[in-house]
Amino acid sequence: WLSFAHEHTCRPRNLEEPSGQGPSPPQRLIGRIQSRSTFQRVRAEGRHVRSGPLSCTMLPDSTLSHPHVGYALGRGYGSAVRRNRLRRQLRELVKTREAAMPAGVYVFGASARAHGIAFTELGRHLDSLLAKCAGGSK
Repeated sequence: WLSFAHEHTCRPRNLEEPSGQGPSPPQRLIGRIQSRSTFQRVRAEGRHVRSGPLSCTMLPDSTLSHPHVGYALGRGYGSAVRRNRLRRQLRELVKTREAAMPAGVYVFGASARAHGIAFTELGRHLDSLLAKCAGGSK
């Protein structure tokens, strides 16, 4: 037991709920592909397009409210560090282009030539991929 002189005077005694301060939780608008069966279905039924070192297999799905995205970067691309770096770059680029993506399931891949390409160049290849996907889904 502490005397009043040693208590925290700035804090209310009975705090029942957290304060309203701080950032709000992020809203995830792009879904993730989490099941192997979805990857297999996209590979079997989807439309495959390529632009430079990037590739995309897309399966239109009007039942989805927003695009679902997965990344398939095999060991042939390079070390785990290289694969994760490219995955992070692609994830950032895809976030900014969500409005241009029709509802569906997308699996993005890359050849070893993608290593060392500038971020803006990756963005141009991604724009080209999305244009090809949108053109084929109509």
